[in-house]
Amino acid sequence: MLRTLSPYNIITPYVSPATGVQCLSYKLQIWLFNGALAGVPIGELPLYEITKKNTGGSTGTDNVNISNIISDYIEQPLPVGSTIEFIDGNAMWWVYVRVIYTQPNSVAEPPAFLFSELYSRSYSYTMEGQNVVTVPNDILLNGREFKVSRSSVFLLPIYTPDNTVPTVTLDSFPSSEISLNPVSDPMLMQRKSAEGSQYLWIDCSLAPTDQYITVDVGGQEVVLLLTDEWKYEPIDIVFYNKYGHLQTLTFFKEFKKDLNVTNEQYKSSGGQPLAGKHQYVNFNSNGREGFKVQSGWQAEEMNDIFLQLLVSESVWSYSEGIYTPLTVESKALSFKTQKIDRLIQYEIYFKYAFDMINNI
Repeated sequence: MLRTLSPYNIITPYVSPATGVQCLSYKLQIWLFNGALAGVPIGELPLYEITKKNTGGSTGTDNVNISNIISDYIEQPLPVGSTIEFIDGNAMWWVYVRVIYTQPNSVAEPPAFLFSELYSRSYSYTMEGQNVVTVPNDILLNGREFKVSRSSVFLLPIYTPDNTVPTVTLDSFPSSEISLNPVSDPMLMQRKSAEGSQYLWIDCSLAPTDQYITVDVGGQEVVLLLTDEWKYEPIDIVFYNKYGHLQTLTFFKEFKKDLNVTNEQYKSSGGQPLAGKHQYVNFNSNGREGFKVQSGWQAEEMNDIFLQLLVSESVWSYSEGIYTPLTVESKALSFKTQKIDRLIQYEIYFKYAFDMINNI
């Protein structure tokens, strides 16, 4: 999986591998498409075509970073589901690249295939190196144990490249109030074969008395701890993680809302204040609401999840079928550890990503 929020460099030799001839120039052709890899639209004009001249007569290699070219071409509709079901991820597309060499006699060689790869609006950490395309396993999120409320909806992104579907099972304990057996579940059989990922939509309210939910994805287990909160109303925050997929993070504790107002003002001579006239008049008034919310006690392993939340480009709160767009206003986070802090809790400041008065 190519990660377009980090650089991805295509390394192309100036010497044609097919003929062994040093090229005068080469042309990169790039197709982006959704669907099955076999459906690459090479009969159509490429979406991008980049020509690089070998002006120095090099016999080495050339680099082209394609991440910033292809990143914006993914449309990512927000998933909406019910109960327990699989939903198309719609978070990955195919990139198909080929090269055409032009020889010194200005004759173009036949096109040569370079590579094809699924890509998403995701990133790698700097110390992971460059051109990272591998994923650690079939679960496209870090962490394996999450606290959720009894009203939470948890989105579990699952990697399904080349139509390879891992075995997925789900059960709640101790009473098995919800369960999923994909071997006999027709929903899994109806998934679109072209998608490179799937979300498992988990409505936690279907387990009103059970203590936890386990999901096994190809031998990798995720545990959802069903947590009761009696004083505050938990809030589900949904954000794009480092793998370019939506992830749910539930905040349990104190919620404080605020409002910041902006306006312009002019000085009027339209009448006397004794007559009820304003000498200073406000106009273009609007407001933007925000809130601080505390996470509740978390495991130290959740530190990386909070990091990914802070750097995420797109964040929402989710409740009763509605995604409310947010921006993360907290710009720094002091990571806590059990050794030093013993109990770990974070407070994050969000703003609603729209004005209070509709002006769109």
